Amino acid sequence: MKTFLISLSSFAIFIIGLYFLAGLELFYAVGFGILLLVHELGHVFALNKMEGTIRGVYFFPFIGAIVVSDKKLKTEDEHAYFKYLGPLVGTFGVLITLGLFLFLEDQRFLNLVFTGSILNLINMIPVTLLDGYGVLRGSIKYVEWVGFLLLIIFGFFVFQEYILTLFFLIIFTLFSDSPIKEATGFKIHEVILASIFTLTMIILTIADKESLVWNVPLVVLSVYLFGMYIRSTCFDEKNTQQNAIKLTPLTKKEKGLWITKYTLLVFVLFALAFYSN
Repeated sequence: MKTFLISLSSFAIFIIGLYFLAGLELFYAVGFGILLLVHELGHVFALNKMEGTIRGVYFFPFIGAIVVSDKKLKTEDEHAYFKYLGPLVGTFGVLITLGLFLFLEDQRFLNLVFTGSILNLINMIPVTLLDGYGVLRGSIKYVEWVGFLLLIIFGFFVFQEYILTLFFLIIFTLFSDSPIKEATGFKIHEVILASIFTLTMIILTIADKESLVWNVPLVVLSVYLFGMYIRSTCFDEKNTQQNAIKLTPLTKKEKGLWITKYTLLVFVLFALAFYSN
């Protein structure tokens, strides 16, 4: 009961944050929260199928949510299954929302279809913190640095804000279990350096958003982080091995199956996003 109340409270705080701080209409704040909840319930369903104990579903305003469990995954197939069911069930939630739009002809539901599609598409980017990496990491070698590039492109071209790209990079570097963490060591002086770059970016971008020169610190930091990432994943076998989670690898057939499932789901989400935009 305590875990349920904490999870419920975090969900309520998440919606309140969207409504009061982000300025969303209550309909969209609740709708987005429900779509994210459905996504996380996919992970819960996967853990239940694997007989794992759920310790809670926790929501963090403006960041997302996480399912906590004591289940120890033993194979890459289990890991891919756990990660895949989040966006898969999340996509079903988007399809139900689309059905509500077609039945009620309320434009707000179509807007939620687009939001839900983008939410799950972002989660399919193959970097450590997101589900896409969990699905593909056992099938494609070094898939994460491809996802890392996609994340930079996403922040730069979709949001058209350097500061958001920097935010993604910092979060990715400090909190992922990727080889970059071992490659840099991330000593305290590097954390301070990254923080200074971040603060500089915020101040200078606020001062003059129109000028590219204010984004030079971001460019420097991005090149540094990406260089360290490429070095560690492609050229430092020792670090790669130290960071690899020892799970039973996929067979060739299983690799093909997960790549196919990933591709199909991404295609469906792109189609939904295109239709609803």
